[in-house]
Amino acid sequence: MVKKHLNYLIILIILIGIFLLSNVMVSLIPSEKIRDNVRTSAEQLCYLGEKRFFNNRTLNFYFTDILMVNIAYSIDNTHPFESSILTKKNYQKDFTKKISVIEKDVESDSDYSNIYNGTAIELLDFVNNKVDESFEYARYWHGYLVFLRPFLLFLNYGQIVFIFYIFTASLIIALAIILFKKKKKFIFFAFLIAVFLTDMHISALCLNENICLIIALIFSIYLLQRKGKMKNIGLSFFAVGMITNFLDFLTFPVITLAFPLVFYFVSKDEETNHLKQNIKELFLLCIAWAIGYMICWMSKWMIADIFFDKEILKNALHQVLYRSLGEKITLGNLFIFISQTLNIVYIMCLLVCVLLVVLYSKKVNFIYVCIALIPIIWLIVLKNHSAIHSFFTYKNLSVTLFALIVSTEQVLSKKESPNEKKLDDNNHT
Repeated sequence: MVKKHLNYLIILIILIGIFLLSNVMVSLIPSEKIRDNVRTSAEQLCYLGEKRFFNNRTLNFYFTDILMVNIAYSIDNTHPFESSILTKKNYQKDFTKKISVIEKDVESDSDYSNIYNGTAIELLDFVNNKVDESFEYARYWHGYLVFLRPFLLFLNYGQIVFIFYIFTASLIIALAIILFKKKKKFIFFAFLIAVFLTDMHISALCLNENICLIIALIFSIYLLQRKGKMKNIGLSFFAVGMITNFLDFLTFPVITLAFPLVFYFVSKDEETNHLKQNIKELFLLCIAWAIGYMICWMSKWMIADIFFDKEILKNALHQVLYRSLGEKITLGNLFIFISQTLNIVYIMCLLVCVLLVVLYSKKVNFIYVCIALIPIIWLIVLKNHSAIHSFFTYKNLSVTLFALIVSTEQVLSKKESPNEKKLDDNNHT
């Protein structure tokens, strides 16, 4: 048991070391080297705007992509460690006159506040040396800089997004091949339905909203390929929780937990008649992922406080409470905000699945019903963040539909369910 826990500590130390070193290494790149591609990226983002609607409902939140490009250009390569920890926006050495700390919301230079498309215009003017007010955003790891800054040496924003979109499509094709070989076509099409009905094929055109999907796909493929070859699966979920926190901007990170969980239990479906054992394992894997996610996040706050005494830990904990408890956001408000963003076809499919679960409870695999509840719990726990940003947090519910469709597989086929098997075994004894 001691050795098992020691492995978690070793992975924690190794990953934190890798995160720190990789962020410092890319911070050594002079911003002048990426200036031309950042300027082109700023022009592209000005055209796209902070938010872009599709079909009068779905939108891509380019506001965060604008911030990511801004921070990538704001790195001071003469102070790589400080830059990688404090991660300022609008910062240019010997030009910036004022530096503030981002607290509740991501702020802009006073000249760009409360104007349409203000952050995109601010980015373009910042590259052209017209912005002198900077802000520190140290409560996130900003791990995306590890790939964004090197890419900006050769590519602009549009080209980077295209590459990531093709990469995501390639991962989905790889997932399809694996599942088809395992004669799990139903599982793949259930996944595809869930992804399309929560508009993730559109949000993949937005850099920050594609990161978690990529992590979820890579980890799911890994689990399907490594069936029966993993001694400590909890360690893998722990590591993925850390990696998610390092790279993500709190978009819909729970999919890096819940999608792989579905594929993990699909890959060991011959054991799913042991419902109690599976529920226990599900709980432990969720705990491992959550601990990895939170420890990684808190480690960034502590590093910033230890080296720069910025009270990041205090500020970050305040933000966590704010994102959770909220200001006058009730569960009713959350339900209304989320439901307004959902596709009507998604809602109809979800209702059909719920009805099947209720009517055919003996045929339903309840381990997947439990997984379906994970995104809902996440949305409730972070109800303020979930409601205010419902235009992208609703994509957490892609897993809910996916898991519920998978749970009803026995209803739609002639297979005997794990619950029925367990009942029959009890009756024979």
